Amino acid sequence: GTDLAELLERQAISHALIPPAALATLPPGEFPRLQTLVVGGDACPAALAARWSQGRRMVNAYGPTEITICASMSAPMDATEPPSIGQPVWNTRMYVLDDSLRPVPPGVAGELYIAGSGVARGYLKRPVLSAERFIANPYGEPGSRMYRSGDLARWRSDGSLDFLGRADQQVKIRGFRIEPGEIVSMLLKHPQVTQAAVVDYMVPSAFVHLPSLPLTPSGKLDRKALPAPEQQQAGAQYVAPRTATEKLLAGLWAETLQLQRIGIHDNFFEIGGHSLMAIQLGMRIRQQLRADFPHAEVYNRPSIAELAAWIDDNAGGGAEALDLSRELELPAHIRPQGIAAPALKPKRVFLTGASGFVGSHLLAALLRDTAACVVCHVRAEDAQAGECSWCRTAATPSTTALRRSTFCIPMRASSPRTSTAWSRCSNGRRKAARRACTTSPRSR
Repeated sequence: GTDLAELLERQAISHALIPPAALATLPPGEFPRLQTLVVGGDACPAALAARWSQGRRMVNAYGPTEITICASMSAPMDATEPPSIGQPVWNTRMYVLDDSLRPVPPGVAGELYIAGSGVARGYLKRPVLSAERFIANPYGEPGSRMYRSGDLARWRSDGSLDFLGRADQQVKIRGFRIEPGEIVSMLLKHPQVTQAAVVDYMVPSAFVHLPSLPLTPSGKLDRKALPAPEQQQAGAQYVAPRTATEKLLAGLWAETLQLQRIGIHDNFFEIGGHSLMAIQLGMRIRQQLRADFPHAEVYNRPSIAELAAWIDDNAGGGAEALDLSRELELPAHIRPQGIAAPALKPKRVFLTGASGFVGSHLLAALLRDTAACVVCHVRAEDAQAGECSWCRTAATPSTTALRRSTFCIPMRASSPRTSTAWSRCSNGRRKAARRACTTSPRSR
């Protein structure tokens, strides 16, 4: 930081390209000779743009090496607008696409693909990786290719692009897609945070304070050089387990959370626990302490002291556990309005999936409550498989009436993938059953 500042002053640098991570290390100063500043190689925080755009022309440039350095450039930045990576430069096209390579609308995040004259031929002696990253361009000339950048972006209404981080840094935790780049953006909005790097997800389990972030020779964040966080435990002052129940629970918590020391007043969810770990803890308690332990008590009593007291007080069993259903409230718009449902008297019904779990119950209800003629559609590889499936459905107690009131309509089958169709007439006049098939491609 200091060495770069001295170099800028000593050499009277007027134009410079500096990565944001390196720019953030410069000490406060005017640098009056620096009239044009280009940042690139990494995301530019809004606070950094607001600081360095005053009194000079500051531009944000974006471009992976694979497309010959620069793909887009922003308009001159200022403190009023969040930084963008701008619009494509001459002879370059950029696409924001979904997982099916379809363009997404403005404001929607997608992966950034780049095409144009600057796209490289591939990686030297790495054909597999080249085939993965340099793919056919469905929106360009025949035979043209585009580069899959691995970056996430979204279009603004003015035609510029927002950079949202790396797609390959996206993590999926318990079904939730987490973007560390968005968390970094939120951290950088805090006035006391100048640099940030997220190596955890959502609410971090540990915070590490550093004088400055380690950088690569090119000025980018060196994630591999970040020190491993020491185990930090949030919560109250440590109090050791006292009773036998507390000691046993402390061991189960330590095994579940992979922690060496846990106090009896520490909150399970504040020291790293989550819903899946709560289930694991509940199973361990059932196996080693109480077979009828209700998992909901981990939420109701999230400390060892509270949970141990509840277990000891209810050693005889039969204690009432937390009933989360009591807290459920239906929105007003789905409450009964006292309006009777309209009486439906269908004459003919086409029922798909009649041999499935839901379909068989719907079929039984139609037979019981209506006088409609029901045409049932059963998916099968061939007529024989369809008949077997149908026989299993007809053998269930709820659809026993089918065997008394079902007849079949022979139909021509022109494909090996067929669906068997039966028609049921409620008056039961026809009792003879004949197998029939109708052509219907099996849905995927």
